[in-house]
Amino acid sequence: MPEQPLRRGNHSRRTFLKRAAALGLGAAGAAMFPGSNVRVDAIRRGGHRPGKARNEEVRDQNRQDFSAGEAHGASVRGQGAAASVRGKSGAAFKSRPIPVPFAPTHVGLIWTSHGAPSDITLSVRGSGNGQDWSTWQQVGIEAISSNAHGAIPVHGELTDESLLDVAGARIFGTLAGMNRPQFLQYWIDFHSDHDVDIGEVALACIDAAGDDEDSSAAWFATARADEINEVTLTNSAEISINVITREGWGVNEDHDYTWEERFVPVKKVFLHHTATSNNYSNGAAEVRAIHSYHATNLGWGDIGYQILVDRFGNIYEGRRGRVRETGDREVLSNGVEGGHVLSYNYGSTGIAALGNSQQGQWNRFWGDAGLDAIVDAVAFECGRHFLHPEGKSDFLRTDRVWHEALTHCVGHRDGTSTQCPGSRLYDFLNNELRDRVAGKLEGDDPPSGLAAVQDEDQLQFDWNAASDEDFHYFFEGWWRWVDDNGVSHIDYLSEHSSDFASHGWGDHSGAGWDGGTKSGNSADFSLTATGQYTLHIRKAGEDFAFADHYTVLVEDLEAEPDEPDEPEEFQVFGGVHVTAENEDEVLGEPIEGATVTLVGGNDVNMETITNEEGDFEFGKVPAGDYDVTATAEGYEPETVPITVEDTDFGVIFQLDPVEDDSDDDDGDEDEEPAEPIIDHFAVDSRTTGPWFRADVRWEVSGSNLESVTSELLNGNGNVLDSTTSSVSGSTASGEHELRTRDNGPSTVLLTVTDVSGNSHSEERSV
Repeated sequence: MPEQPLRRGNHSRRTFLKRAAALGLGAAGAAMFPGSNVRVDAIRRGGHRPGKARNEEVRDQNRQDFSAGEAHGASVRGQGAAASVRGKSGAAFKSRPIPVPFAPTHVGLIWTSHGAPSDITLSVRGSGNGQDWSTWQQVGIEAISSNAHGAIPVHGELTDESLLDVAGARIFGTLAGMNRPQFLQYWIDFHSDHDVDIGEVALACIDAAGDDEDSSAAWFATARADEINEVTLTNSAEISINVITREGWGVNEDHDYTWEERFVPVKKVFLHHTATSNNYSNGAAEVRAIHSYHATNLGWGDIGYQILVDRFGNIYEGRRGRVRETGDREVLSNGVEGGHVLSYNYGSTGIAALGNSQQGQWNRFWGDAGLDAIVDAVAFECGRHFLHPEGKSDFLRTDRVWHEALTHCVGHRDGTSTQCPGSRLYDFLNNELRDRVAGKLEGDDPPSGLAAVQDEDQLQFDWNAASDEDFHYFFEGWWRWVDDNGVSHIDYLSEHSSDFASHGWGDHSGAGWDGGTKSGNSADFSLTATGQYTLHIRKAGEDFAFADHYTVLVEDLEAEPDEPDEPEEFQVFGGVHVTAENEDEVLGEPIEGATVTLVGGNDVNMETITNEEGDFEFGKVPAGDYDVTATAEGYEPETVPITVEDTDFGVIFQLDPVEDDSDDDDGDEDEEPAEPIIDHFAVDSRTTGPWFRADVRWEVSGSNLESVTSELLNGNGNVLDSTTSSVSGSTASGEHELRTRDNGPSTVLLTVTDVSGNSHSEERSV
């Protein structure tokens, strides 16, 4: 047997784990499922159900929007979607007053950055009339989305920007509380010694008040008297907490849950702050706003934290838990994966304080009630998982990097480069919280020296103990993999499953997470697949005892999980011909250059052109039902429905020529093709210094369009400036910028022309 404990390794595999459908709590009288090592001591039902949070974005996204603001040493660059505000140290930009679709309680700034996050700072303010404004609120960074990652949680401010490639990234600011404004305005300060471009700026307007008038009657009609709004949960250490459920704080379950439900036993508890305002009166509204922002704007489908705590001492259920086949949902599911620390989400719990401990006003608003609730929440999570808050173990991140000797109860900044959970909460964690949690739990220490070695398909764990000493244990095994779309999945290896809530600690047998009682100082397990295995062990015979755990990455076993079968793909082929003129011909002449489309199946939409023999071919067509259509100039189109099942499929088209009705009964010739049409034509003009500028927006339609020309004319009809765009097809749209130093422009003339020489013009005064 190898003498050194196993540590590092790298392996990958692909299988498919289908995400179970998830609903809310079940029907009246249905059982509550609190997860392993927790019991339900009380349930509060009924009461008023808060309304759903509303969420809608407004944005500055083109040159016209940016040019309506005020540039102080900055400049507006580019056109259309490429427009940006550029500046460097000392420059600033103030946006136009932006009207909002409804009066929000919270606003999230979202911007596209072409520089490091520290190159700029953004602030936001509101107004009821567009003239009298609130004070500026500087926003931190909630998350960063780049090409290499989805939205990565930051919760405040990065401290090491080298860890992320953020050029061209979408930056999500922390939420700012608002007093129901009708207009919003943002301010950009530039700090870099080189030019930095800021692209589209969106403002996520969220109304999380939950007032009756802001919610539909149908929503309130669903608030049943038996609905569970608050529960009291007690863990194995007899630590109890009152938890306001998702229904109790007013979750909007209409979101698309883009992340799979994944469950991994908890080994670490991370402390966060939400980096939002400390001065709020309704904690549930803060949770609703954060949930809406995370689920909708950040694209997570749900809130990132498992537990949230407000300054008044209320504890809220965060991430949605396991859903049983009966439709009942666990409250605070054991091991449900959240989205709170990059690379540490598998096997950790995120507990978030609603506020910003980096701000001096934290101490003004956060007193004993809030801090005591944080201690209770951390003690509850540590107790249910038998974790000593000051204990340490090596943690295997999802990127297969080991974080050695990571403390069981830590702050977000201990995992990634961020200021979260803020300086004051981090000081509280290190100087007080861990001691208070350990005092609440009062358990025996775990056995020391836990380590493991592997010999082929056998895994042996050893620890320091007497040969007749008894221990409780459970043994987990799972594997994370990423599919071709970048979506993470978990396979539970061997006899293991996600349903460890019914197993875990204790004297169990059968499938699931192996658990039981073991005497002595070692344990052997047979391995069946490559994966990540962890043994958890604690002293037996005690009401409560802390556990230790040890993780091993097992690689290259011959009995790896099977690769999934790739979906079969087939060819659809055939030819396009003229309909045969007599019965002796099987096919008429082939039609070269005919367009053939294949549409249907699983969002399949393919198109090709026939060759000189009239032949076409589609490759890699999944099984399914499709419509195949052939069109060619001068011929009637034809559509053939087909079903691709277990073999390639051939289709032959015979197209009839379009009947020539140019000579009708009264001898009239065909009508001339209709001239093209200008569907939309708008001009915005302004004077900047010596320049007169006109921004022209247009939409046109017709048959075989060729070009669109904008001309700026003076009172005598002379052309001062012109721009022409080449277009094709039957519809087109675009923008032109015209400018002149002449003081007398009076008209913009827009002309659309087709390939036949037909044209149509319209004028607009400026």
